[in-house]
Amino acid sequence: MGRTSHRTVWFSLSKALGEAQHWAVETFPTIIQRATGYSERWALVNRMTDEASGTRTWQYAVKGIPEIDLVVDHIIHELSDAVLLSEWHTVTEDRFTFGSLRGDRPARANQAPEQAIGEGER
Repeated sequence: MGRTSHRTVWFSLSKALGEAQHWAVETFPTIIQRATGYSERWALVNRMTDEASGTRTWQYAVKGIPEIDLVVDHIIHELSDAVLLSEWHTVTEDRFTFGSLRGDRPARANQAPEQAIGEGER
């Protein structure tokens, strides 16, 4: 008999995204239900707000291996102002932070600081 695997999945919305699409903060669990096809394998464990940054976070316990890319794509589709700012993965955990397309400025990871200076002068 095989052992069922479990994952912890964290989703965070930046303060800017929460303000731009404030309805999403209260309905985020419903967005996840739609994204997972109302799967009983996904259970909301905790929701929290970081008072310093204003970031809202939801923690889910997931039985089995989730099709996480489909869930992330669904979130971005529903939150029309959303962009994926960061993601982090381990053997048992996934973390995703979504920000506002207009309110958060993700840094270009592959661009050196000296390349950014004077780039608009070309």
